[in-house]
Amino acid sequence: MDWIGKAIRDLCELPDRSSPDDDPEAIVATLSEIRAAIEANLPHQLPKRLEHKMNFGQAIETLKAGGLVQRAGWNGKGMHLYLEDMLTHKVRGGVFKGETRKYEPCICMWTAQQTHQPGWLASQADMLADDWQVVTPNA
Repeated sequence: MDWIGKAIRDLCELPDRSSPDDDPEAIVATLSEIRAAIEANLPHQLPKRLEHKMNFGQAIETLKAGGLVQRAGWNGKGMHLYLEDMLTHKVRGGVFKGETRKYEPCICMWTAQQTHQPGWLASQADMLADDWQVVTPNA
């Protein structure tokens, strides 16, 4: 069985799941459960960059599916984008101190300085480029 098959098997074996009545073949899983199953079964021998090039629309679809992307020309160490869709933050001061704030989904960048930058914005060149590529997580 290949790594994709193993990831799907792991998702199918999640406890306490039931498919919707109108779609008995559906697998019910959260994005974090899907990401964990993929990362647990991803082969370690895959290259960091897959050579398949994409346009910006395909890169966005890859982000929505939980993937990581980057432009081929980005020269910062490990720079890539990912979609953060479950960001929460405990407010540390002010009127809302102690409350948990949930944020809307946003595209984040892992920067050359090894920090997370939420709210990355594409330039015109980024949107028109055909050199987007998938980045696999470091093994």
